[in-house]
Amino acid sequence: MLDLFSRDQYEAFHGCEPPTEWREATARDIHASAGFERPHIVFLSAPCKGFSGLLSETASRSRKYQALNQLTLRGIWLMLEAWADDPVELIVFENVPRIVHRGRHLLDQIGALLRSYGYAVAETTHDCGELGGLGQSRKRFLLVARHIVKVPPFLYEPEKRSLRGVGEVIGRLPVPGAGERLVAVIRALDGRWHRPFTTLELAALQSLVDPEEVLELDGLSDQAWRERIGNAVSPAAAEAIASVMGRTLPRVDWRELHAVERANMGVRSRLRRQLIFVLRLPKMADSGFAIPPTSA
Repeated sequence: MLDLFSRDQYEAFHGCEPPTEWREATARDIHASAGFERPHIVFLSAPCKGFSGLLSETASRSRKYQALNQLTLRGIWLMLEAWADDPVELIVFENVPRIVHRGRHLLDQIGALLRSYGYAVAETTHDCGELGGLGQSRKRFLLVARHIVKVPPFLYEPEKRSLRGVGEVIGRLPVPGAGERLVAVIRALDGRWHRPFTTLELAALQSLVDPEEVLELDGLSDQAWRERIGNAVSPAAAEAIASVMGRTLPRVDWRELHAVERANMGVRSRLRRQLIFVLRLPKMADSGFAIPPTSA
């Protein structure tokens, strides 16, 4: 059983020792998960529950959630060590905006660690809805790091798109039947009842599934499904960020990439897999922003 927790973090989070078959992940394991290839871009999305405003301040300071929060720093360190001999050009780290308050000490350590490996670092925020053209507004924290030797001191920002109407997205879905489970009741002040979103509709609003597709999730818990959907990174927003970041990479053959896209192979193509590595921890228009040419 391979785990990104260290042993101490595992015990703090679970409240017990790990089973005998458990072992903590190493930098080699991270390298192996990328097929022993070196990506040009790493997108890292660490668990955000301990930083989220949905968790009380008291609970967020508990030993359990502090251990979960520390996966941000450990994930970055493992990734840097995995390709220490040939550093990744660009690193993107995203989380909830509240991490700048609840996780400030971790962000400071992450920034210092990245700079020690030769990266310049910038912190910013974005709205997934505007980047991916979604049917909802969803603001997120974004840390971008570029390798000073390999990448010029300028990155593009994704073009902002208009938010879509909710009805435009879920209007293509079947109306939920009387037998479907509803997990909430919404009543207006005047007493009128409003139908809550179904789990499938929430996934569609996040661009996790097209309305015509069939979505299958593990388990039988609506609560667990919805938590996973809420924690997920919108694929449309992630691709918007990755596409413009790739424009700064001098060694990528974008003619080949565009040919692959025209062949409808999309993000599942071999080239895309080599270009972008997404590290999931358990559980930019032509106007751009500059990342300083030297460590800030």
